[in-house]
Amino acid sequence: SNPEKAIEYYLKAAKYLDKYADAFFNVGNTYCFKLMDYQNAIQYYLKALQMDPLYVAAYENLSSAFRFIHMHRQA
Repeated sequence: SNPEKAIEYYLKAAKYLDKYADAFFNVGNTYCFKLMDYQNAIQYYLKALQMDPLYVAAYENLSSAFRFIHMHRQA
């Protein structure tokens, strides 16, 4: 699988579909769980939440990204 290509396609989808919170959520997931880039993941989870403040999964994964950052700082 190619995480960078996935991000590219999700961002294209977000560009063409107004208020497409799922695309930003999926970009966040790719950064968080495939690339371990938690700072970028947080940015995209927050974008998803701006579009849909009731997006529970985005809150959960945002929390995970913050937790991962904290764990890496302690290592």
